[in-house]
Amino acid sequence: MRKALQMMILKVSKSDRLQANYQLTPDTIGDVVSYIASGLLENRQSLSILDPAMGTGNLLTTVINGLTNNIDVSVHPYGLENDDAMFEIAAGSFELQQIQADLYHEDAITDVMVPKVDLIVSDLPIGYYPIDENVTNFETKAEKGHSFVHHLFLEMAANHLSDGGIGIFLVPSAIFKSDEAKSLLKWMQGKVYLQGLLNLPKDLFANEAAQKSILILQKLVAVLSKLNQSCWVNFRHLKMLRAFKRFLLKLMTGGKRI
Repeated sequence: MRKALQMMILKVSKSDRLQANYQLTPDTIGDVVSYIASGLLENRQSLSILDPAMGTGNLLTTVINGLTNNIDVSVHPYGLENDDAMFEIAAGSFELQQIQADLYHEDAITDVMVPKVDLIVSDLPIGYYPIDENVTNFETKAEKGHSFVHHLFLEMAANHLSDGGIGIFLVPSAIFKSDEAKSLLKWMQGKVYLQGLLNLPKDLFANEAAQKSILILQKLVAVLSKLNQSCWVNFRHLKMLRAFKRFLLKLMTGGKRI
């Protein structure tokens, strides 16, 4: 049933030429995110998870299923989505898969009535947030004009993570190369640890400009030391994803050669 729903969404995406922010997050990427989360949270018996921009819900359900299968953890999911059509598809997907979740049809940049969670995963929307008055209290807002929506979502996510919680995000590969990156990096200091940045294979994306990376952040807490040495990895080809378990071991052993 889940595969049938995915095929329907993919067919609509191709025929209607949906913009990138409406595209379904591939299972391949969802599996990588779930492996990362499983490796970092393997000692948990239960955890709460949020996707603040869940779209069709494919990434969130893939990670939930992956966590359940990989580390046999009890998961309480939350999902936020502002778009009417995407929210309805996501709600239908959760119902078909019999996954109990708290789903909210609202803008994650405004006030959100969701508790702090242990894990946040999201394929972040890319572009500019159009309502400037909604972001006046954000440290990552632009000095002039509209702000990058993916910067705002990262700040929002950090505010909704429990101390020591993990955030795993799909972001533009050039996220730290733009002029606006200075404000993002300034905000990160004292708020989150940068645990890793994985550059995904170019052949997963339509063009180089659309290439994304997986950004791993950890919510800062005074008594917490970094999980391990930050690790930067570049998967040049899809077949290199087979080396992912070795990457997880490297991440969890402090970057030591294995």
